[in-house]
Amino acid sequence: CAGAATPVVAAVLDAGGEVAASVADTTTAEVGLDAGWVGRFTADVASAAIVILDGNCTPNVLAAAACAADTTADITKTRRPRVWFEPVSVVKSTRAGAAGILPLLEFISPNAGELRAMANEARSRRGVHQAADAAAGLEFMSAQGAVEAMHEDVAVMLHEGVRYVVLTLGAMGVLLSSRAGASTGSSRGGDGNGGGEGGGGGADERDLRGGSGSDAPAAAATTMPFTVFYRHFPALPARVSSLIGAGDSLVAGCCAALLAGSSVEVAVAMGVAASRRAIETTANVPVGPSVAFQALQGDARQVLARVSTVTHHPRAQLSGCG
Repeated sequence: CAGAATPVVAAVLDAGGEVAASVADTTTAEVGLDAGWVGRFTADVASAAIVILDGNCTPNVLAAAACAADTTADITKTRRPRVWFEPVSVVKSTRAGAAGILPLLEFISPNAGELRAMANEARSRRGVHQAADAAAGLEFMSAQGAVEAMHEDVAVMLHEGVRYVVLTLGAMGVLLSSRAGASTGSSRGGDGNGGGEGGGGGADERDLRGGSGSDAPAAAATTMPFTVFYRHFPALPARVSSLIGAGDSLVAGCCAALLAGSSVEVAVAMGVAASRRAIETTANVPVGPSVAFQALQGDARQVLARVSTVTHHPRAQLSGCG
């Protein structure tokens, strides 16, 4: 990549801090990286606790990185890195499916449009009728509304092998979904991907809450061969300056907590806390005492105190990947 330009994104914000328009030059990330380059770092990938894959990378690069973690772990009999996919945009979100790596992803963090596009890519690949396009019906008044609108898309992703869908809802926070029985408890021990099946909140979750772990969420019936659990993590009150970087900060907060041994629920709460700090600054990345790990833990306690279970109410036959 000698002499290549550093990827740059220029954005215009509206009065509420939302991106009204943007121009991105990510050519270096898309052209300068290839599977051979990734192969030079196989040992680093294999030894990582978490691997974050960015949708700006091409499908070949995504496949090389995800498979390096999976294959090396199989050979060395070591614990697999936890793999997180950040879709980046509606257009680039489908690259994970095109790369064939959905079964290797423990976490994905799409917004509603990105999730719809990812699910439609999976439907198309399996010859199943697609849902409405990514721009249709994706404005929600409540977490319940989001569950009803996005349930089929979530179920498709879980059916494809993704373990946790971390759906970002903007000012309403985050919706965490998983198959029934997938642990949101402590990441220590378990099946090699963090937490045993059917586990509950870990000791770190009880410490943050100042009491016992969360109540077990109720299952929502679907026509898939599994049920889906939904947990809503409301956003914290914030003085919005810019929404740029909110999603990246969410992922960073989640992964920092996972690296510290936190449960999935505590990690998501930490991500919500970090996201709040991101939107309160005009800088690209929040810095200072407010984003120190201990400070975010205090904010995460507030989030955890308000986490609730949302139950899907089936209304029609699921058009998933059966």
